[in-house]
Formats: sequence, C-alpha cells, structure tokens
Amino acid sequence: MDNVTNKTVLHDMVVYRFLQLTMVFLEFSFERNPDLVSLCHPADTDEKIKLVELSSEVEGTVEFFYLPKGNYFWACYTAESFKAEVLFQYNFQRADIQMGTLNYFEGDETMALAWVEKFLNDLEDIFF
Repeated sequence: MDNVTNKTVLHDMVVYRFLQLTMVFLEFSFERNPDLVSLCHPADTDEKIKLVELSSEVEGTVEFFYLPKGNYFWACYTAESFKAEVLFQYNFQRADIQMGTLNYFEGDETMALAWVEKFLNDLEDIFF
C-alpha cells in the first residue's frame, strides 16, 4: 500500500473506533447509572447537559453531553497526544445510533487508537 492509502485506512480506523467507543461507553454508563437516562429526554432548553466526566481514570479527559435539541450526544476525548469529538443521534426506542460522526480530530492517530483500546479494556475498572 502506498502512503496515502495507509493514512486513509488509519484515519478510517480512528473514526470507526471512536464511534464504537462512544456507543459502548454510553450504553455502559446507562447500565451502571440508570438515572442518566432520565436526564436524556427532550427538554425546553438548548443547553447541553453533562452526563459523565472522567479524568484521572483514563489518562486524559472524557466528557459526555446530551444535547436536547435534536436528541444528540456529544463526546469529547482529550489526551496528551490527541483530541477527538464525536457527535451522534441516538434512538432510545430502538437502542441504536441514527447518525454518528467523528466531528473533530487533532493529533496522533496511532496513539489515539492505542488509547481507545486501553479505555475499552479498562472499562469495568473505570466504574468500580
């Protein structure tokens, strides 16, 4: 493969893994804390509602927000070597993503992929 193809494949993997991480983490958060679901109903506000924030547990910062207008979720992952933001729309009745995108990424893609792997592997420990 040429260098351009390798970069494209790497970027596609980053997009896929951050979308996967966001979905897994959101479902895991709802299972561990059912009160979060009650915060996620359309409201008469355009203000984002912070659902989860983690810092020292993940060697970086993870923030999850619910955006009532449009029933969107926004996740921001920040570590020393990257910053990634994921935006997706979730259908609670069907329990699936309607739309999802890696809205922003800056940094080292290889380090970001390693960070996602570690985060997913440590998910149980993060909540206990």
